[in-house]
Amino acid sequence: MKKIFTIAICLALVIPMFNSCKKGENDPMSMKSRKARLAGEWELTEWSRTQLSGSTITTTTFSGASKMVMSGSSTSTTTYSETLEIEKDGTYAFSVTEMDTSFTYSLSGSGIWYWLKGNKELEYKNKERVGFEELTSTGLYTAGTYSYTDIESHTGDASYAVVYRIDQLKSKEMIVVNEYTEMSGSNITTVTETKTYEKD
Repeated sequence: MKKIFTIAICLALVIPMFNSCKKGENDPMSMKSRKARLAGEWELTEWSRTQLSGSTITTTTFSGASKMVMSGSSTSTTTYSETLEIEKDGTYAFSVTEMDTSFTYSLSGSGIWYWLKGNKELEYKNKERVGFEELTSTGLYTAGTYSYTDIESHTGDASYAVVYRIDQLKSKEMIVVNEYTEMSGSNITTVTETKTYEKD
């Protein structure tokens, strides 16, 4: 009886420790901190995005290496890859490559990342969302004999930031979502996006 009571006490102490690292809706219970699980080299493996703007629906799907974009009656398919390297010191680097038979586009850059605090009104938990603030980037576009290089740098409040809500963060898998609605005059745009990354 004493042994059972001791086990119950231990569980009562340990389970809250697991749950304190559980921020995303589908997070597993883990002794690793959220920061430790986020740090590492990630590769995009799945991507689905739906955008409704007025009466036009644009969908993006990606699995493995092929990216397909459908908008109205038009469809385009390209070879696509995306990597994200997140460091524990609050910095990150990214790389994107996209190509088909007519063009090649590559984009790489770096910046800082940070956890966003919780918000009771918007029902966000602390460290449920993460911001990626791009500071430098280099893009290269080539099509036949034409090529164009775009080098950008951002400082202060002019930096470019993207916010993702982490739905699931495991040691080797991360699922992020991005859902929002924009209004510009009478035009309303709604976006629903889910990305799955896997760690090497």
